[in-house]
Amino acid sequence: MSLFKSRELWSTFCGKEEQFDNGCMTVADLLGQGFQCIVVGSHSGFLRIFQPEADSECDTEGYRPTDLLIETQLPQPVIQVAIGKLVSGSQSTQIGVLHPHSMAVYSLVEISGSAQHGDQYHLVMAYEHQLSRSSYSFLVGPFGGAKGRDFICIQSLDGTLSFFEQETFAVNRSLPCFLLPSPFVYVPSADSFVVLNANWIL
Repeated sequence: MSLFKSRELWSTFCGKEEQFDNGCMTVADLLGQGFQCIVVGSHSGFLRIFQPEADSECDTEGYRPTDLLIETQLPQPVIQVAIGKLVSGSQSTQIGVLHPHSMAVYSLVEISGSAQHGDQYHLVMAYEHQLSRSSYSFLVGPFGGAKGRDFICIQSLDGTLSFFEQETFAVNRSLPCFLLPSPFVYVPSADSFVVLNANWIL
């Protein structure tokens, strides 16, 4: 007999017949109000931002229409989403969205409502990087020991890592012995990237 029991607090469906990848969802305090937001992107180009709140008076799924802060369709498929401080001179958190041939950074802007429908939210593009190579995945982090800001590293299908210091392109580096793109991670404590090459060498 188990002493613990799990129960579903909140759930919803994201569109119909849409496809998602393992990097298409992230969770963060996007508005800086102490509440976690769920950011979901799909290969159909839809970007949705939810702010779920557990409510015992709701139905068993716990979803309310007000939990969806914004839903918009972007002009390209969404490969991956990530959260970070990606705009220079700002301590706010932005959304990084990776497309097949571009990388876009958006800010979620809250407009306080005076009517009964409450606050409204708008997605504003801060900047966009056009990519010369087809992208596969990307990382966000304080590369090089940066303080109070995050940089971007994009892995392309041909094994090139492209680094961006927020709005500015920094450098390209080609991975040796590369065959197919694979997962890679950034380790802040060592300020290092961990990758796996075609010879299974880490």
